[in-house]
Amino acid sequence: MFYKILSIGLFFSLCPTAPAQGSFLIKGLVLLVKDLTPAQGATMVGKDHFSVTSETGAFTINNVAEGTYSFTISHIGCKSKTLGVDVDSNLGKIKVFQHAVATVLEEVKVSGKTKKREAMEAPIVSHTVSED
Repeated sequence: MFYKILSIGLFFSLCPTAPAQGSFLIKGLVLLVKDLTPAQGATMVGKDHFSVTSETGAFTINNVAEGTYSFTISHIGCKSKTLGVDVDSNLGKIKVFQHAVATVLEEVKVSGKTKKREAMEAPIVSHTVSED
């Protein structure tokens, strides 16, 4: 009886590790091309996977099955980039370089009036009516 309980316990303790054998880890770094600084807060979006880079520009995607995946990397002020990743046992650390997009903003003027000022400037039509 002891051996049956021991074998059942051993069987159930090894079951969770069986599916984990086919999963991999994608690690990488996102840098800005201009000055090779880390791109903090860049997002990597795939079909079933998602990651955001840390302060050092590093990202990690866990529990990825073997195969080919496509990720879209985007960061504020940079051009979005699509990256294909082949996940297998010899996958190394990935480096992604983001190119900055030049944006020029036009001058913005903000003006306003108080309600009192608007009431004073509004045209008021008045007519005087007499008995005649």
